[in-house]
Amino acid sequence: RFTNATLIAHYNKCSDINAERDETRIAWDAALNRHVSTERGLQPNTFLIGDLNVAPKPRDAQVGPNDGTFPSTRNHEREDFQRLLDTNAMEDAQGALDKAPLPTWSSGGRQGLRTATGEPYTMRLDLAIAPRSRIGRGEPDGGPRVASVVRDPDKHRSDHWPVHIYFREDGRHLAKMTKGRQEEKRDNILVTPNKPQKKPADEREDFPMLNA
Repeated sequence: RFTNATLIAHYNKCSDINAERDETRIAWDAALNRHVSTERGLQPNTFLIGDLNVAPKPRDAQVGPNDGTFPSTRNHEREDFQRLLDTNAMEDAQGALDKAPLPTWSSGGRQGLRTATGEPYTMRLDLAIAPRSRIGRGEPDGGPRVASVVRDPDKHRSDHWPVHIYFREDGRHLAKMTKGRQEEKRDNILVTPNKPQKKPADEREDFPMLNA
C-alpha cells in the first residue's frame, strides 16, 4: 500500500483444460472480485496487476477455432472478468490505451497448440486493471494514473513476456521509457520517473508507446 494508491499483484488460477466449467476457477474469480471491492472501499486508487489468466476479448486470443473453449477464453472466465470491472468501476488499462495490444503469452513449440497456419497460440493474459478515472491523461490531483502498459520485447526464456506499467500524476508520457524501468517509492508515493529511450527505432517495434 502507498499513501496515494493500493497496488494488488495477483496470479489468477488457470482453468482445468479438461473441464468445460472449472468450478474452482469460478469460485476463485468471485473471491478476487470481493477482495478488489474491499480494497477499493478503503482506497479508491486501487490497481490490480498480474497474470489474470483471461484473454478479455476475442482479439486478445489467437487460439484458432478454440476461442471460447480453450482455458482463458471461456465464456465464464470472460463474464467473471467483466463482472469484476463493472462491479468496481474499473477497466483494462492496456485495452483502453492501445488499439492493438500485444499478446503476453505464447505456447511456443508445444505440440497441439498451434493455429491452422502453424503459428503458436498467443494470448494477452498479463493485465493492468485500473479505476476508469485513473487511465490516461488527466489533471494531477496527487494520485497516480496509468500512463501506459508496455510489453517487454524479451521473454527471458519464459512463456510470458514481461509487462511494464508506468504511472504518472498526469497520466502522460513526455519521453520514451527505458526497458525494465521500475516504479520507485518516493516518500511512499507511487510514481514512475521518465527516462529517454535510447534504443534505435527499429529495435522498439515490440515496445510501443501507448499514449504518446
